[in-house]
Amino acid sequence: MGSDPTLQTRRMTLVEILVAMSILVVLMLVVMQTFSGTQVIWRTTQNRTDMYEKARLAMDLLSRDLQGITVSNEVGSEFNYTLDPDELTGLYNPPSPLTTVMMRNREIALVSSSGIGQTSDSPNTIEVGYYYDPIEKKLMRRMSAMNTTGVNSWDCTNKGATIWASSWDIGTSDITDDVVGFTIRAYSDSVTEVLAASMAANSDSTVMPSHFYVQLKMTPAATDTPVYTFTKTIFVDRGQ
Repeated sequence: MGSDPTLQTRRMTLVEILVAMSILVVLMLVVMQTFSGTQVIWRTTQNRTDMYEKARLAMDLLSRDLQGITVSNEVGSEFNYTLDPDELTGLYNPPSPLTTVMMRNREIALVSSSGIGQTSDSPNTIEVGYYYDPIEKKLMRRMSAMNTTGVNSWDCTNKGATIWASSWDIGTSDITDDVVGFTIRAYSDSVTEVLAASMAANSDSTVMPSHFYVQLKMTPAATDTPVYTFTKTIFVDRGQ
């Protein structure tokens, strides 16, 4: 009895196998590219979210320290603040090719009652300094309690008191990384800027400022672009 030719199994030819494999390879490439693209988007979004969080924390910390600023223009008991690196030789020595002039408005020192980072045996009012390290791409915060011993770095009382005195030095900490720019400006009223270049000789720096303008430029982790700019106006006398 002969077999029914319609029931015979048809074998695939070599050409058909090659075509099927080619289609499968194309489909796999499409899936891999889609997965890779999704990973890139997720990683970019995560890095950007982390950057926003770092910027928010830095601005919050700056706000608390600046709103806790203490100044006095009482003769013999002056307390000043400064954005002039010529007064801040012990805070941060800018690396070459940066100069102290270039570092103006990129660092600040003040007396603050914010209480952030104080130890149990330190005074309530501490000296706080912020500076931008362009080499490490970090915003740094340094603080210490006032003392009358040690090497003078910043004369916040204009009569020989010291900042960063070793016996009360609380330490330096990096506030955030991925920073590519930092600017801070002080204003005595709504429009008048207290110039950093004149702070050493200007009595305005012993008068309570109206507000500070802070600008922070950052990039997402492990990238150089794009650059995101964060700004904040920090009012002192109104506590905003």
